[in-house]
Amino acid sequence: MKKIILYTTIFGIVIVACFYFFRNPEIIFVHNEKEESVIVVKKFPLTQMGRLRWWKKNESIIKEKYHIPNRAAGGVYYIAILDVNDGFKKVS
Repeated sequence: MKKIILYTTIFGIVIVACFYFFRNPEIIFVHNEKEESVIVVKKFPLTQMGRLRWWKKNESIIKEKYHIPNRAAGGVYYIAILDVNDGFKKVS
């Protein structure tokens, strides 16, 4: 009986770990306006470390594809990355 509980617990931990750690983030929307850029990502990593790792891995691809950042006259720019789980709606 103890082995069944142990195996079930290990199996549950593995399933949860796969769900949390092997998420495949996808960019669903990018908006550029002056020196501000907003990137909307679906299935964003849950941890701060995972988010930073994702940014470092994809930074050059994002900058090349979406022409980010748009720098102001003083060289200042702002990039916001938003996480949406179930989608987003435009407020009219």
